Amino acid sequence: MKRPVRLGIDVGGLGFTRSGVDRYLWNMIANLAARDTDIEFLFYCQRPVRIPLPLGKWSLRVDDSYQWMPHFVWLQKRCPQLLARDHVAVFWGQNHLLPLSLRAPCLRLLTVHDVTAALYPRTAAKRSRLPSRLYFRRAVHAADIVVVDSRATARLAQLCLGADASRMCVVYPGLPNGLGFVKHAREFVADRFGLSSGFLLTVGNIEPRKEHLLLLSALEEVPGRPVLAIVGSPSWRSRRILNEIARHEKAGWVRFLGRVEDAELARLYSAARLMVYPSFYEGFGLPVLEAMACGCPVLCSWSSSLPEVGGSAARYFRPRDVNSLTHSLRMLLRDERLLAEMRNLGLERSARFSYEQAARQLVDLLREVLRLN
Repeated sequence: MKRPVRLGIDVGGLGFTRSGVDRYLWNMIANLAARDTDIEFLFYCQRPVRIPLPLGKWSLRVDDSYQWMPHFVWLQKRCPQLLARDHVAVFWGQNHLLPLSLRAPCLRLLTVHDVTAALYPRTAAKRSRLPSRLYFRRAVHAADIVVVDSRATARLAQLCLGADASRMCVVYPGLPNGLGFVKHAREFVADRFGLSSGFLLTVGNIEPRKEHLLLLSALEEVPGRPVLAIVGSPSWRSRRILNEIARHEKAGWVRFLGRVEDAELARLYSAARLMVYPSFYEGFGLPVLEAMACGCPVLCSWSSSLPEVGGSAARYFRPRDVNSLTHSLRMLLRDERLLAEMRNLGLERSARFSYEQAARQLVDLLREVLRLN
């Protein structure tokens, strides 16, 4: 019997939350596991974790004797030993999380989701700056295959990290299974969140890069502005932003919902009049795709990867330009025919992205270099 190809995956650096990288990895793994391939998944971490997958061709390797070691140090010092012991054929890391030195031959696959740490280091949390500065460029150069979430990320990885274009491949993320337009969402949203018809929505962690303050400033200049619902968890340097959100909540035209469950988020997208995504830099921009899949028109900044995701279905404004955003909001909010057209175009556009397709591309890459059956 032919021995399965072992794919090692570092899960110790993930929070198992709704963050973009977490959701990407588990959706990819679920779709990879569903394919008929000779791949066995080995998950590596420093403490026991819950694996959100059905029983199958996977196992968990917990190196709990080294819980005290910072994760990025553990990845360099201990992980190569474990990979050699387990005869892992491929190791899959995210962004800078890749062992630079190996004890035994092992193909290294790295997915670069964004280059925020290199391009806008001050917008990242302090705890992630040091490992990113130490290892990001080196990880990109050590990887045998570099997968990126968009063409924009590929260009910036070459420019900021010196990535080799010949070893890079664009694999677009997809949508979680079942996410789409929800009927009678307005009734649910009105009952659950107290949001009446016609509200605006923005989705993203509360941090400077997402430009919540720009959106609040722009809406102040929009006559008869609708209520803005804000979904996202407080993140790095969020205090000032949260204070401004609270101030506008008292004025009655902002609702801060914090983190919501996926099913609730789909209903919010489906019920919203418009989703505004003012972030000035994204490696992909998942909320844009999610909103379109739920039939919600999208207005976002003309920045980085966002035009690749939104295409002609979305409308755009100049990043970091409050006047451009204000003008776009005024124009869209008085044109219901255009909003209806954007809903239909968004549904068509979102159908082009799927994790099933992304998993197939990744398997094809591995098959090419490992000759998988």
